[in-house]
Amino acid sequence: MSDHVNACLTHELHGTNVMITILDERIRDAQRVNQIKDAMLDVVNAHPCKNLIIDMSRVQFIGSVGFLAFLAVRRSTNLVNVILCNLDENVKELFRICRLIPVDDSTKAPFQVATSISSALELCNSLPD
Repeated sequence: MSDHVNACLTHELHGTNVMITILDERIRDAQRVNQIKDAMLDVVNAHPCKNLIIDMSRVQFIGSVGFLAFLAVRRSTNLVNVILCNLDENVKELFRICRLIPVDDSTKAPFQVATSISSALELCNSLPD
């Protein structure tokens, strides 16, 4: 496992999985969103992986423009799964309202959700390729 720091995120390697931790508390400014998006894409492109875990534990607010960073990573990579973990309840509700995370067990969405890093890693092992 390695840990690297960028101005807006850190990342760690966990076997064939990469975990990114977003460092910002509020994701709402278009310029900052582009920085976050570019940093996430740099990490994923530098470390080809099957699954990406995004630790959102520091994020307390996300504006509508903030979703663009996450969707760009989802669309622009060869990732099989993108898992958001440690979501604040308000942030989680915004992702749910936008149908970006599953509303129930029968719905499909671009992102999966886990309550913790350890549960996200377990989920990576259980998801199909």
